[in-house]
Amino acid sequence: MSKRGKKKKGKDQPAVKKLPVSEPLPLPPNFPGGLKLELLTLSLIIVAFVLLCWNSLKQESVTVDELAHLPAGLSFLRTGDFRLYRQSPPLLRMFAALPLLRGEVKLPFQKSWEKGLHFDMGYDFMYANAKSYQSIYLRGRAMILLLGIGLVALTWWWARSLYGPKSGIVAAALTAFCPNIMAHSGLVTTDIGASLFFLAATYSFWEFCRRPSLLRCAIAGLVLGLALLCKFTCLILLPIIIGLGILYHFFCPRDLDWQDLIWGVLLMFLISLLILNTGYLWQGFGTPVDQYAFQSRLMIGLSKNFPAKMPIPLPYDFVSGLDMQTFENESTYPVYFLGKISRQGWRYYYLVTMVFKMTLSSLGLILAGLASLKFGKKSWQDEIFILIPPIAILAGLSLFTDIDLGFRYILPAVPYLYIIASRLSSSFLSPRPWQRVLIWMALSLHIISNLLVYPHYLAYFNIAAGGPEKGYKILADSNIDWGQDLIRLKKYMDAEKLDDICLAYFGRVDPEIYGIRYHLPYRGEDCRLLAISVNFLVGLPYLANDHGKILEVKAEDFSSLRARKPLARVGYSILVFDLSRAP
Repeated sequence: MSKRGKKKKGKDQPAVKKLPVSEPLPLPPNFPGGLKLELLTLSLIIVAFVLLCWNSLKQESVTVDELAHLPAGLSFLRTGDFRLYRQSPPLLRMFAALPLLRGEVKLPFQKSWEKGLHFDMGYDFMYANAKSYQSIYLRGRAMILLLGIGLVALTWWWARSLYGPKSGIVAAALTAFCPNIMAHSGLVTTDIGASLFFLAATYSFWEFCRRPSLLRCAIAGLVLGLALLCKFTCLILLPIIIGLGILYHFFCPRDLDWQDLIWGVLLMFLISLLILNTGYLWQGFGTPVDQYAFQSRLMIGLSKNFPAKMPIPLPYDFVSGLDMQTFENESTYPVYFLGKISRQGWRYYYLVTMVFKMTLSSLGLILAGLASLKFGKKSWQDEIFILIPPIAILAGLSLFTDIDLGFRYILPAVPYLYIIASRLSSSFLSPRPWQRVLIWMALSLHIISNLLVYPHYLAYFNIAAGGPEKGYKILADSNIDWGQDLIRLKKYMDAEKLDDICLAYFGRVDPEIYGIRYHLPYRGEDCRLLAISVNFLVGLPYLANDHGKILEVKAEDFSSLRARKPLARVGYSILVFDLSRAP
């Protein structure tokens, strides 16, 4: 990095005009009660987060995507082959599968493995490990919970660095007690890990911009590479980092000159490229363009702009997986939203989803925090790092894709919003006593909202949506029903002394794994009681597992039930209807 030493002003040197530099954020020296009380408070927040998450995830059956994620991760670790689930990079799946690397867990290598069919491999894995299936997933979920802890800690640290200890605690509490973050911190998927490394990548780049050095540049490149190994969504970090660097130079040209910015970003990208290839064991590195059989319009169009024999400096499975994911995104997904099903999506889907899936008190704090940005002292050189990323995530998903499949897709934006909300507690805004009372009341209501929905975090909806009982009338899919309530259905059947039940279950897991005797209502059999997933009730087409046979459920298969009143509710994703009663 360039050296910027101070020059003595001589007689022959003209006076240098000072450039305007935005003021840094003044930080309060201590948390009330000192550092020990601050760390104790943070520890209590994390302990509460872990206890609530762990007790919740123990009651959740294996969800739709989890079925394929864990066996794919285990296959990566045991074979070094990345053919399964190429639609996203392998890091988080491998991390979740670490406790299963050695032991009695069976990994069947059948046709599904040979053909790289990840969901079929998930079925084979399920039946091969039927007796210990839930306990196997609990071990994988425990690893994801560690990433959730890391997300809470990093949110605390960044808010503390920006606004002081009080804000750090507020941001940590908002993050830890967010029902959506808590829901996905206990699932073997890529959502919470991608959120952590997305935040970590922008934080490490912020540190580099403030104090450019080779070490900070290397750390930022390392974290960026790990983020790219988490999820293809993290590719948006590349333009975000370039944009943030240019903006920071505009606000603070003396802190980050053009030379530091250009060489720093190039070195970061180079290091991240090395990390990305290392994560794939350098398999397929340098494969020429013409050896890829691209399917997506985007990748086909890009490939035409390069020589056919040009080697691509990326892993083969990364490039082909990105093509597969892009091709799926270009295809039309059926999406349920506000009582309608569409294959085109809605541009305002994620904004409305935020309004109904986040606690109202946290939304109020976020809006107040955003409003305070123009009233406080100028600190844009720092705050652009927490303002630009969530805007880019929301705009990118809303304007350039039709993937309206759930709040989890915008989960990486949430920690930034909570840091912005914590700005209200900073000393430089000098909140008055009544304002401090309102802030802590809002935070308390946020925590209460979390406790009231425990342990059904995946199905959380705020009171504006009518709560989780009515959430399925607004949103479906992973917002409320991801196949998580089979354990609760078994408890319901035991309590009602039901030997078997008619079941239309939105999920890939065979209910018999959880001891549920069932039959699907397609065979003309007499069904007195029918348990149905709310996704099927609202008309979302998907697949159902019928004792190992995978059947397609169509949109109108259960439309006649929508006017009926359910006999019982199992969790918030399964409704039980008594078909012997007149509609």
